[in-house]
Amino acid sequence: MIARQVQHPQTLAHLGVVETQTLMPQQQKTKPPLLKSANLYIRTCVKYPLRAYFHSYEEYIHGLWLESDPHVIAFIPQPYTLYCDHRLYIPDCHVLTDRGIRVVEIKPLGKPMWPSPQLLETFFAEERMAFELLSNDAVMVHETTALRWRRLVQVLASSNARYLDTSVEEAQLVAELTASRTAVLGDILSPLKRPAHSRTEIALYRLIHRHAIHVDLDVRALSYDSQVWI
Repeated sequence: MIARQVQHPQTLAHLGVVETQTLMPQQQKTKPPLLKSANLYIRTCVKYPLRAYFHSYEEYIHGLWLESDPHVIAFIPQPYTLYCDHRLYIPDCHVLTDRGIRVVEIKPLGKPMWPSPQLLETFFAEERMAFELLSNDAVMVHETTALRWRRLVQVLASSNARYLDTSVEEAQLVAELTASRTAVLGDILSPLKRPAHSRTEIALYRLIHRHAIHVDLDVRALSYDSQVWI
């Protein structure tokens, strides 16, 4: 049990009381009333390989955006239950990166937030975690790119569930691109011959997802004309 009287680190002013059974992240069950009232999106991802419950479109876009970030190792939606001054609070997302852990809350711009960001920043800082408050507008800046990653995430989540090994195909693709430096996706995946979700396609998507090879999804959606490079 973690129970802490949180004080401002400089002034020592009382900010509130935070209690929780654990900060070991595990997606909290979405209660039936919220299943009906929330703008709910359910998706199996790669960096969260279980069924992720996103309680708004902005949370869903944020999850897809995390899939595209090379610094993000994993994320967990609705990760733990906190009681702030005896009131229930569940953050939107726990994000593990190569730079540390951050806890994310997504809110409409200008909407007052409870608990106060200062309380959460101070509490999580004492746990060596960062708290980040994102506005819906800040998340939606990345909507187009995030949706372009959705196709890759869908294919990879399905192939990962089947434990499909594409290590041989991945090595071949890296060798070919190392020799040629760049290629057009249509040269790798023939639009006429390839079966849906072929091993080469999955290998390619895995390499893109790991940023071992690159395609610029910020500029345009993935197509047979897309440039692919090491």
